[in-house]
Amino acid sequence: FAGEFGSFATGGLASKGVPRQCRCIAYVLPLIDVIDHAKQRGKHTVKFHVLGQADHKDHLTNLLLTEAVRRYHGINIELTCDSATYFNGWARFRDVKTIGAGDDAMKSLSFKTADRASSDCQRRFATAVASVLTQPHTDADMIERIVSVLSRDDGAYRYEVFGLLLYMHSHRVATDWSRAVVDQLIGLHQAGEKDEFVSVATDLLARLNINGATWAVKQRAERMYNSLSLVIRLDCDEARRIIRDFPEVEALTRHARIQQNTGRAHHSQRFQMSPNIVEDKSSENHLPATTLRVGSHDRRH
Repeated sequence: FAGEFGSFATGGLASKGVPRQCRCIAYVLPLIDVIDHAKQRGKHTVKFHVLGQADHKDHLTNLLLTEAVRRYHGINIELTCDSATYFNGWARFRDVKTIGAGDDAMKSLSFKTADRASSDCQRRFATAVASVLTQPHTDADMIERIVSVLSRDDGAYRYEVFGLLLYMHSHRVATDWSRAVVDQLIGLHQAGEKDEFVSVATDLLARLNINGATWAVKQRAERMYNSLSLVIRLDCDEARRIIRDFPEVEALTRHARIQQNTGRAHHSQRFQMSPNIVEDKSSENHLPATTLRVGSHDRRH
């Protein structure tokens, strides 16, 4: 039935932080199998969802891989990810991303306060509103939505919904920024200019306010380059080798081997135990009979 499937999803190890020695972005590993599946069955459209993978930096990775798969394999792949991270971030931390001064980078804006009526909270709220309304990235539709929210008398409604609108807006901007460099990055990869590729990607990842130290941002860019190489080559063998090197996979493999060896030893021990052999005097050939104990009765064979 494999040929009937055109929508796939991944999660777990593919969505968590990868070990430092991993050369690529984790969800690319199952993605390679999906692309290979599509090519072998002549599919030209595939959907691939990454559970738990939701951040501004993922727009760049997803758009880059989407375009590479289209150009090199002739497949239109729709890459999507969860939005739970955004809602959780706003609900738990009252922290959203918006565009910073100078319109060149994302910044965190926190509304976390026990008192929404406090002057500090009101100031932050007003700063966020002004920031969005004065950005060239803000289209008429978003302005209309914001005005509609702010016109409500319900202060709690304005507070909650505006935070989610900020999230939506910041991710649209992140998508626009990412789309603007996709062609350049694919061209650099095709030319083998890894250093320049990493430099351009690192600059944008920093503007997208990726969490972590400078070396971590650069490492993400290097993994993007390697991921692009794996997808273009459609290297299933290399993908499986990388998966085997994951610490969690190694631990599961060791556990499976221990269980297998324990099972073999137990089976061997049972096999070596002598059956209850008795001599049946009534049999003309005096063949041995094995007594099987079923409940409280003995049966002879």
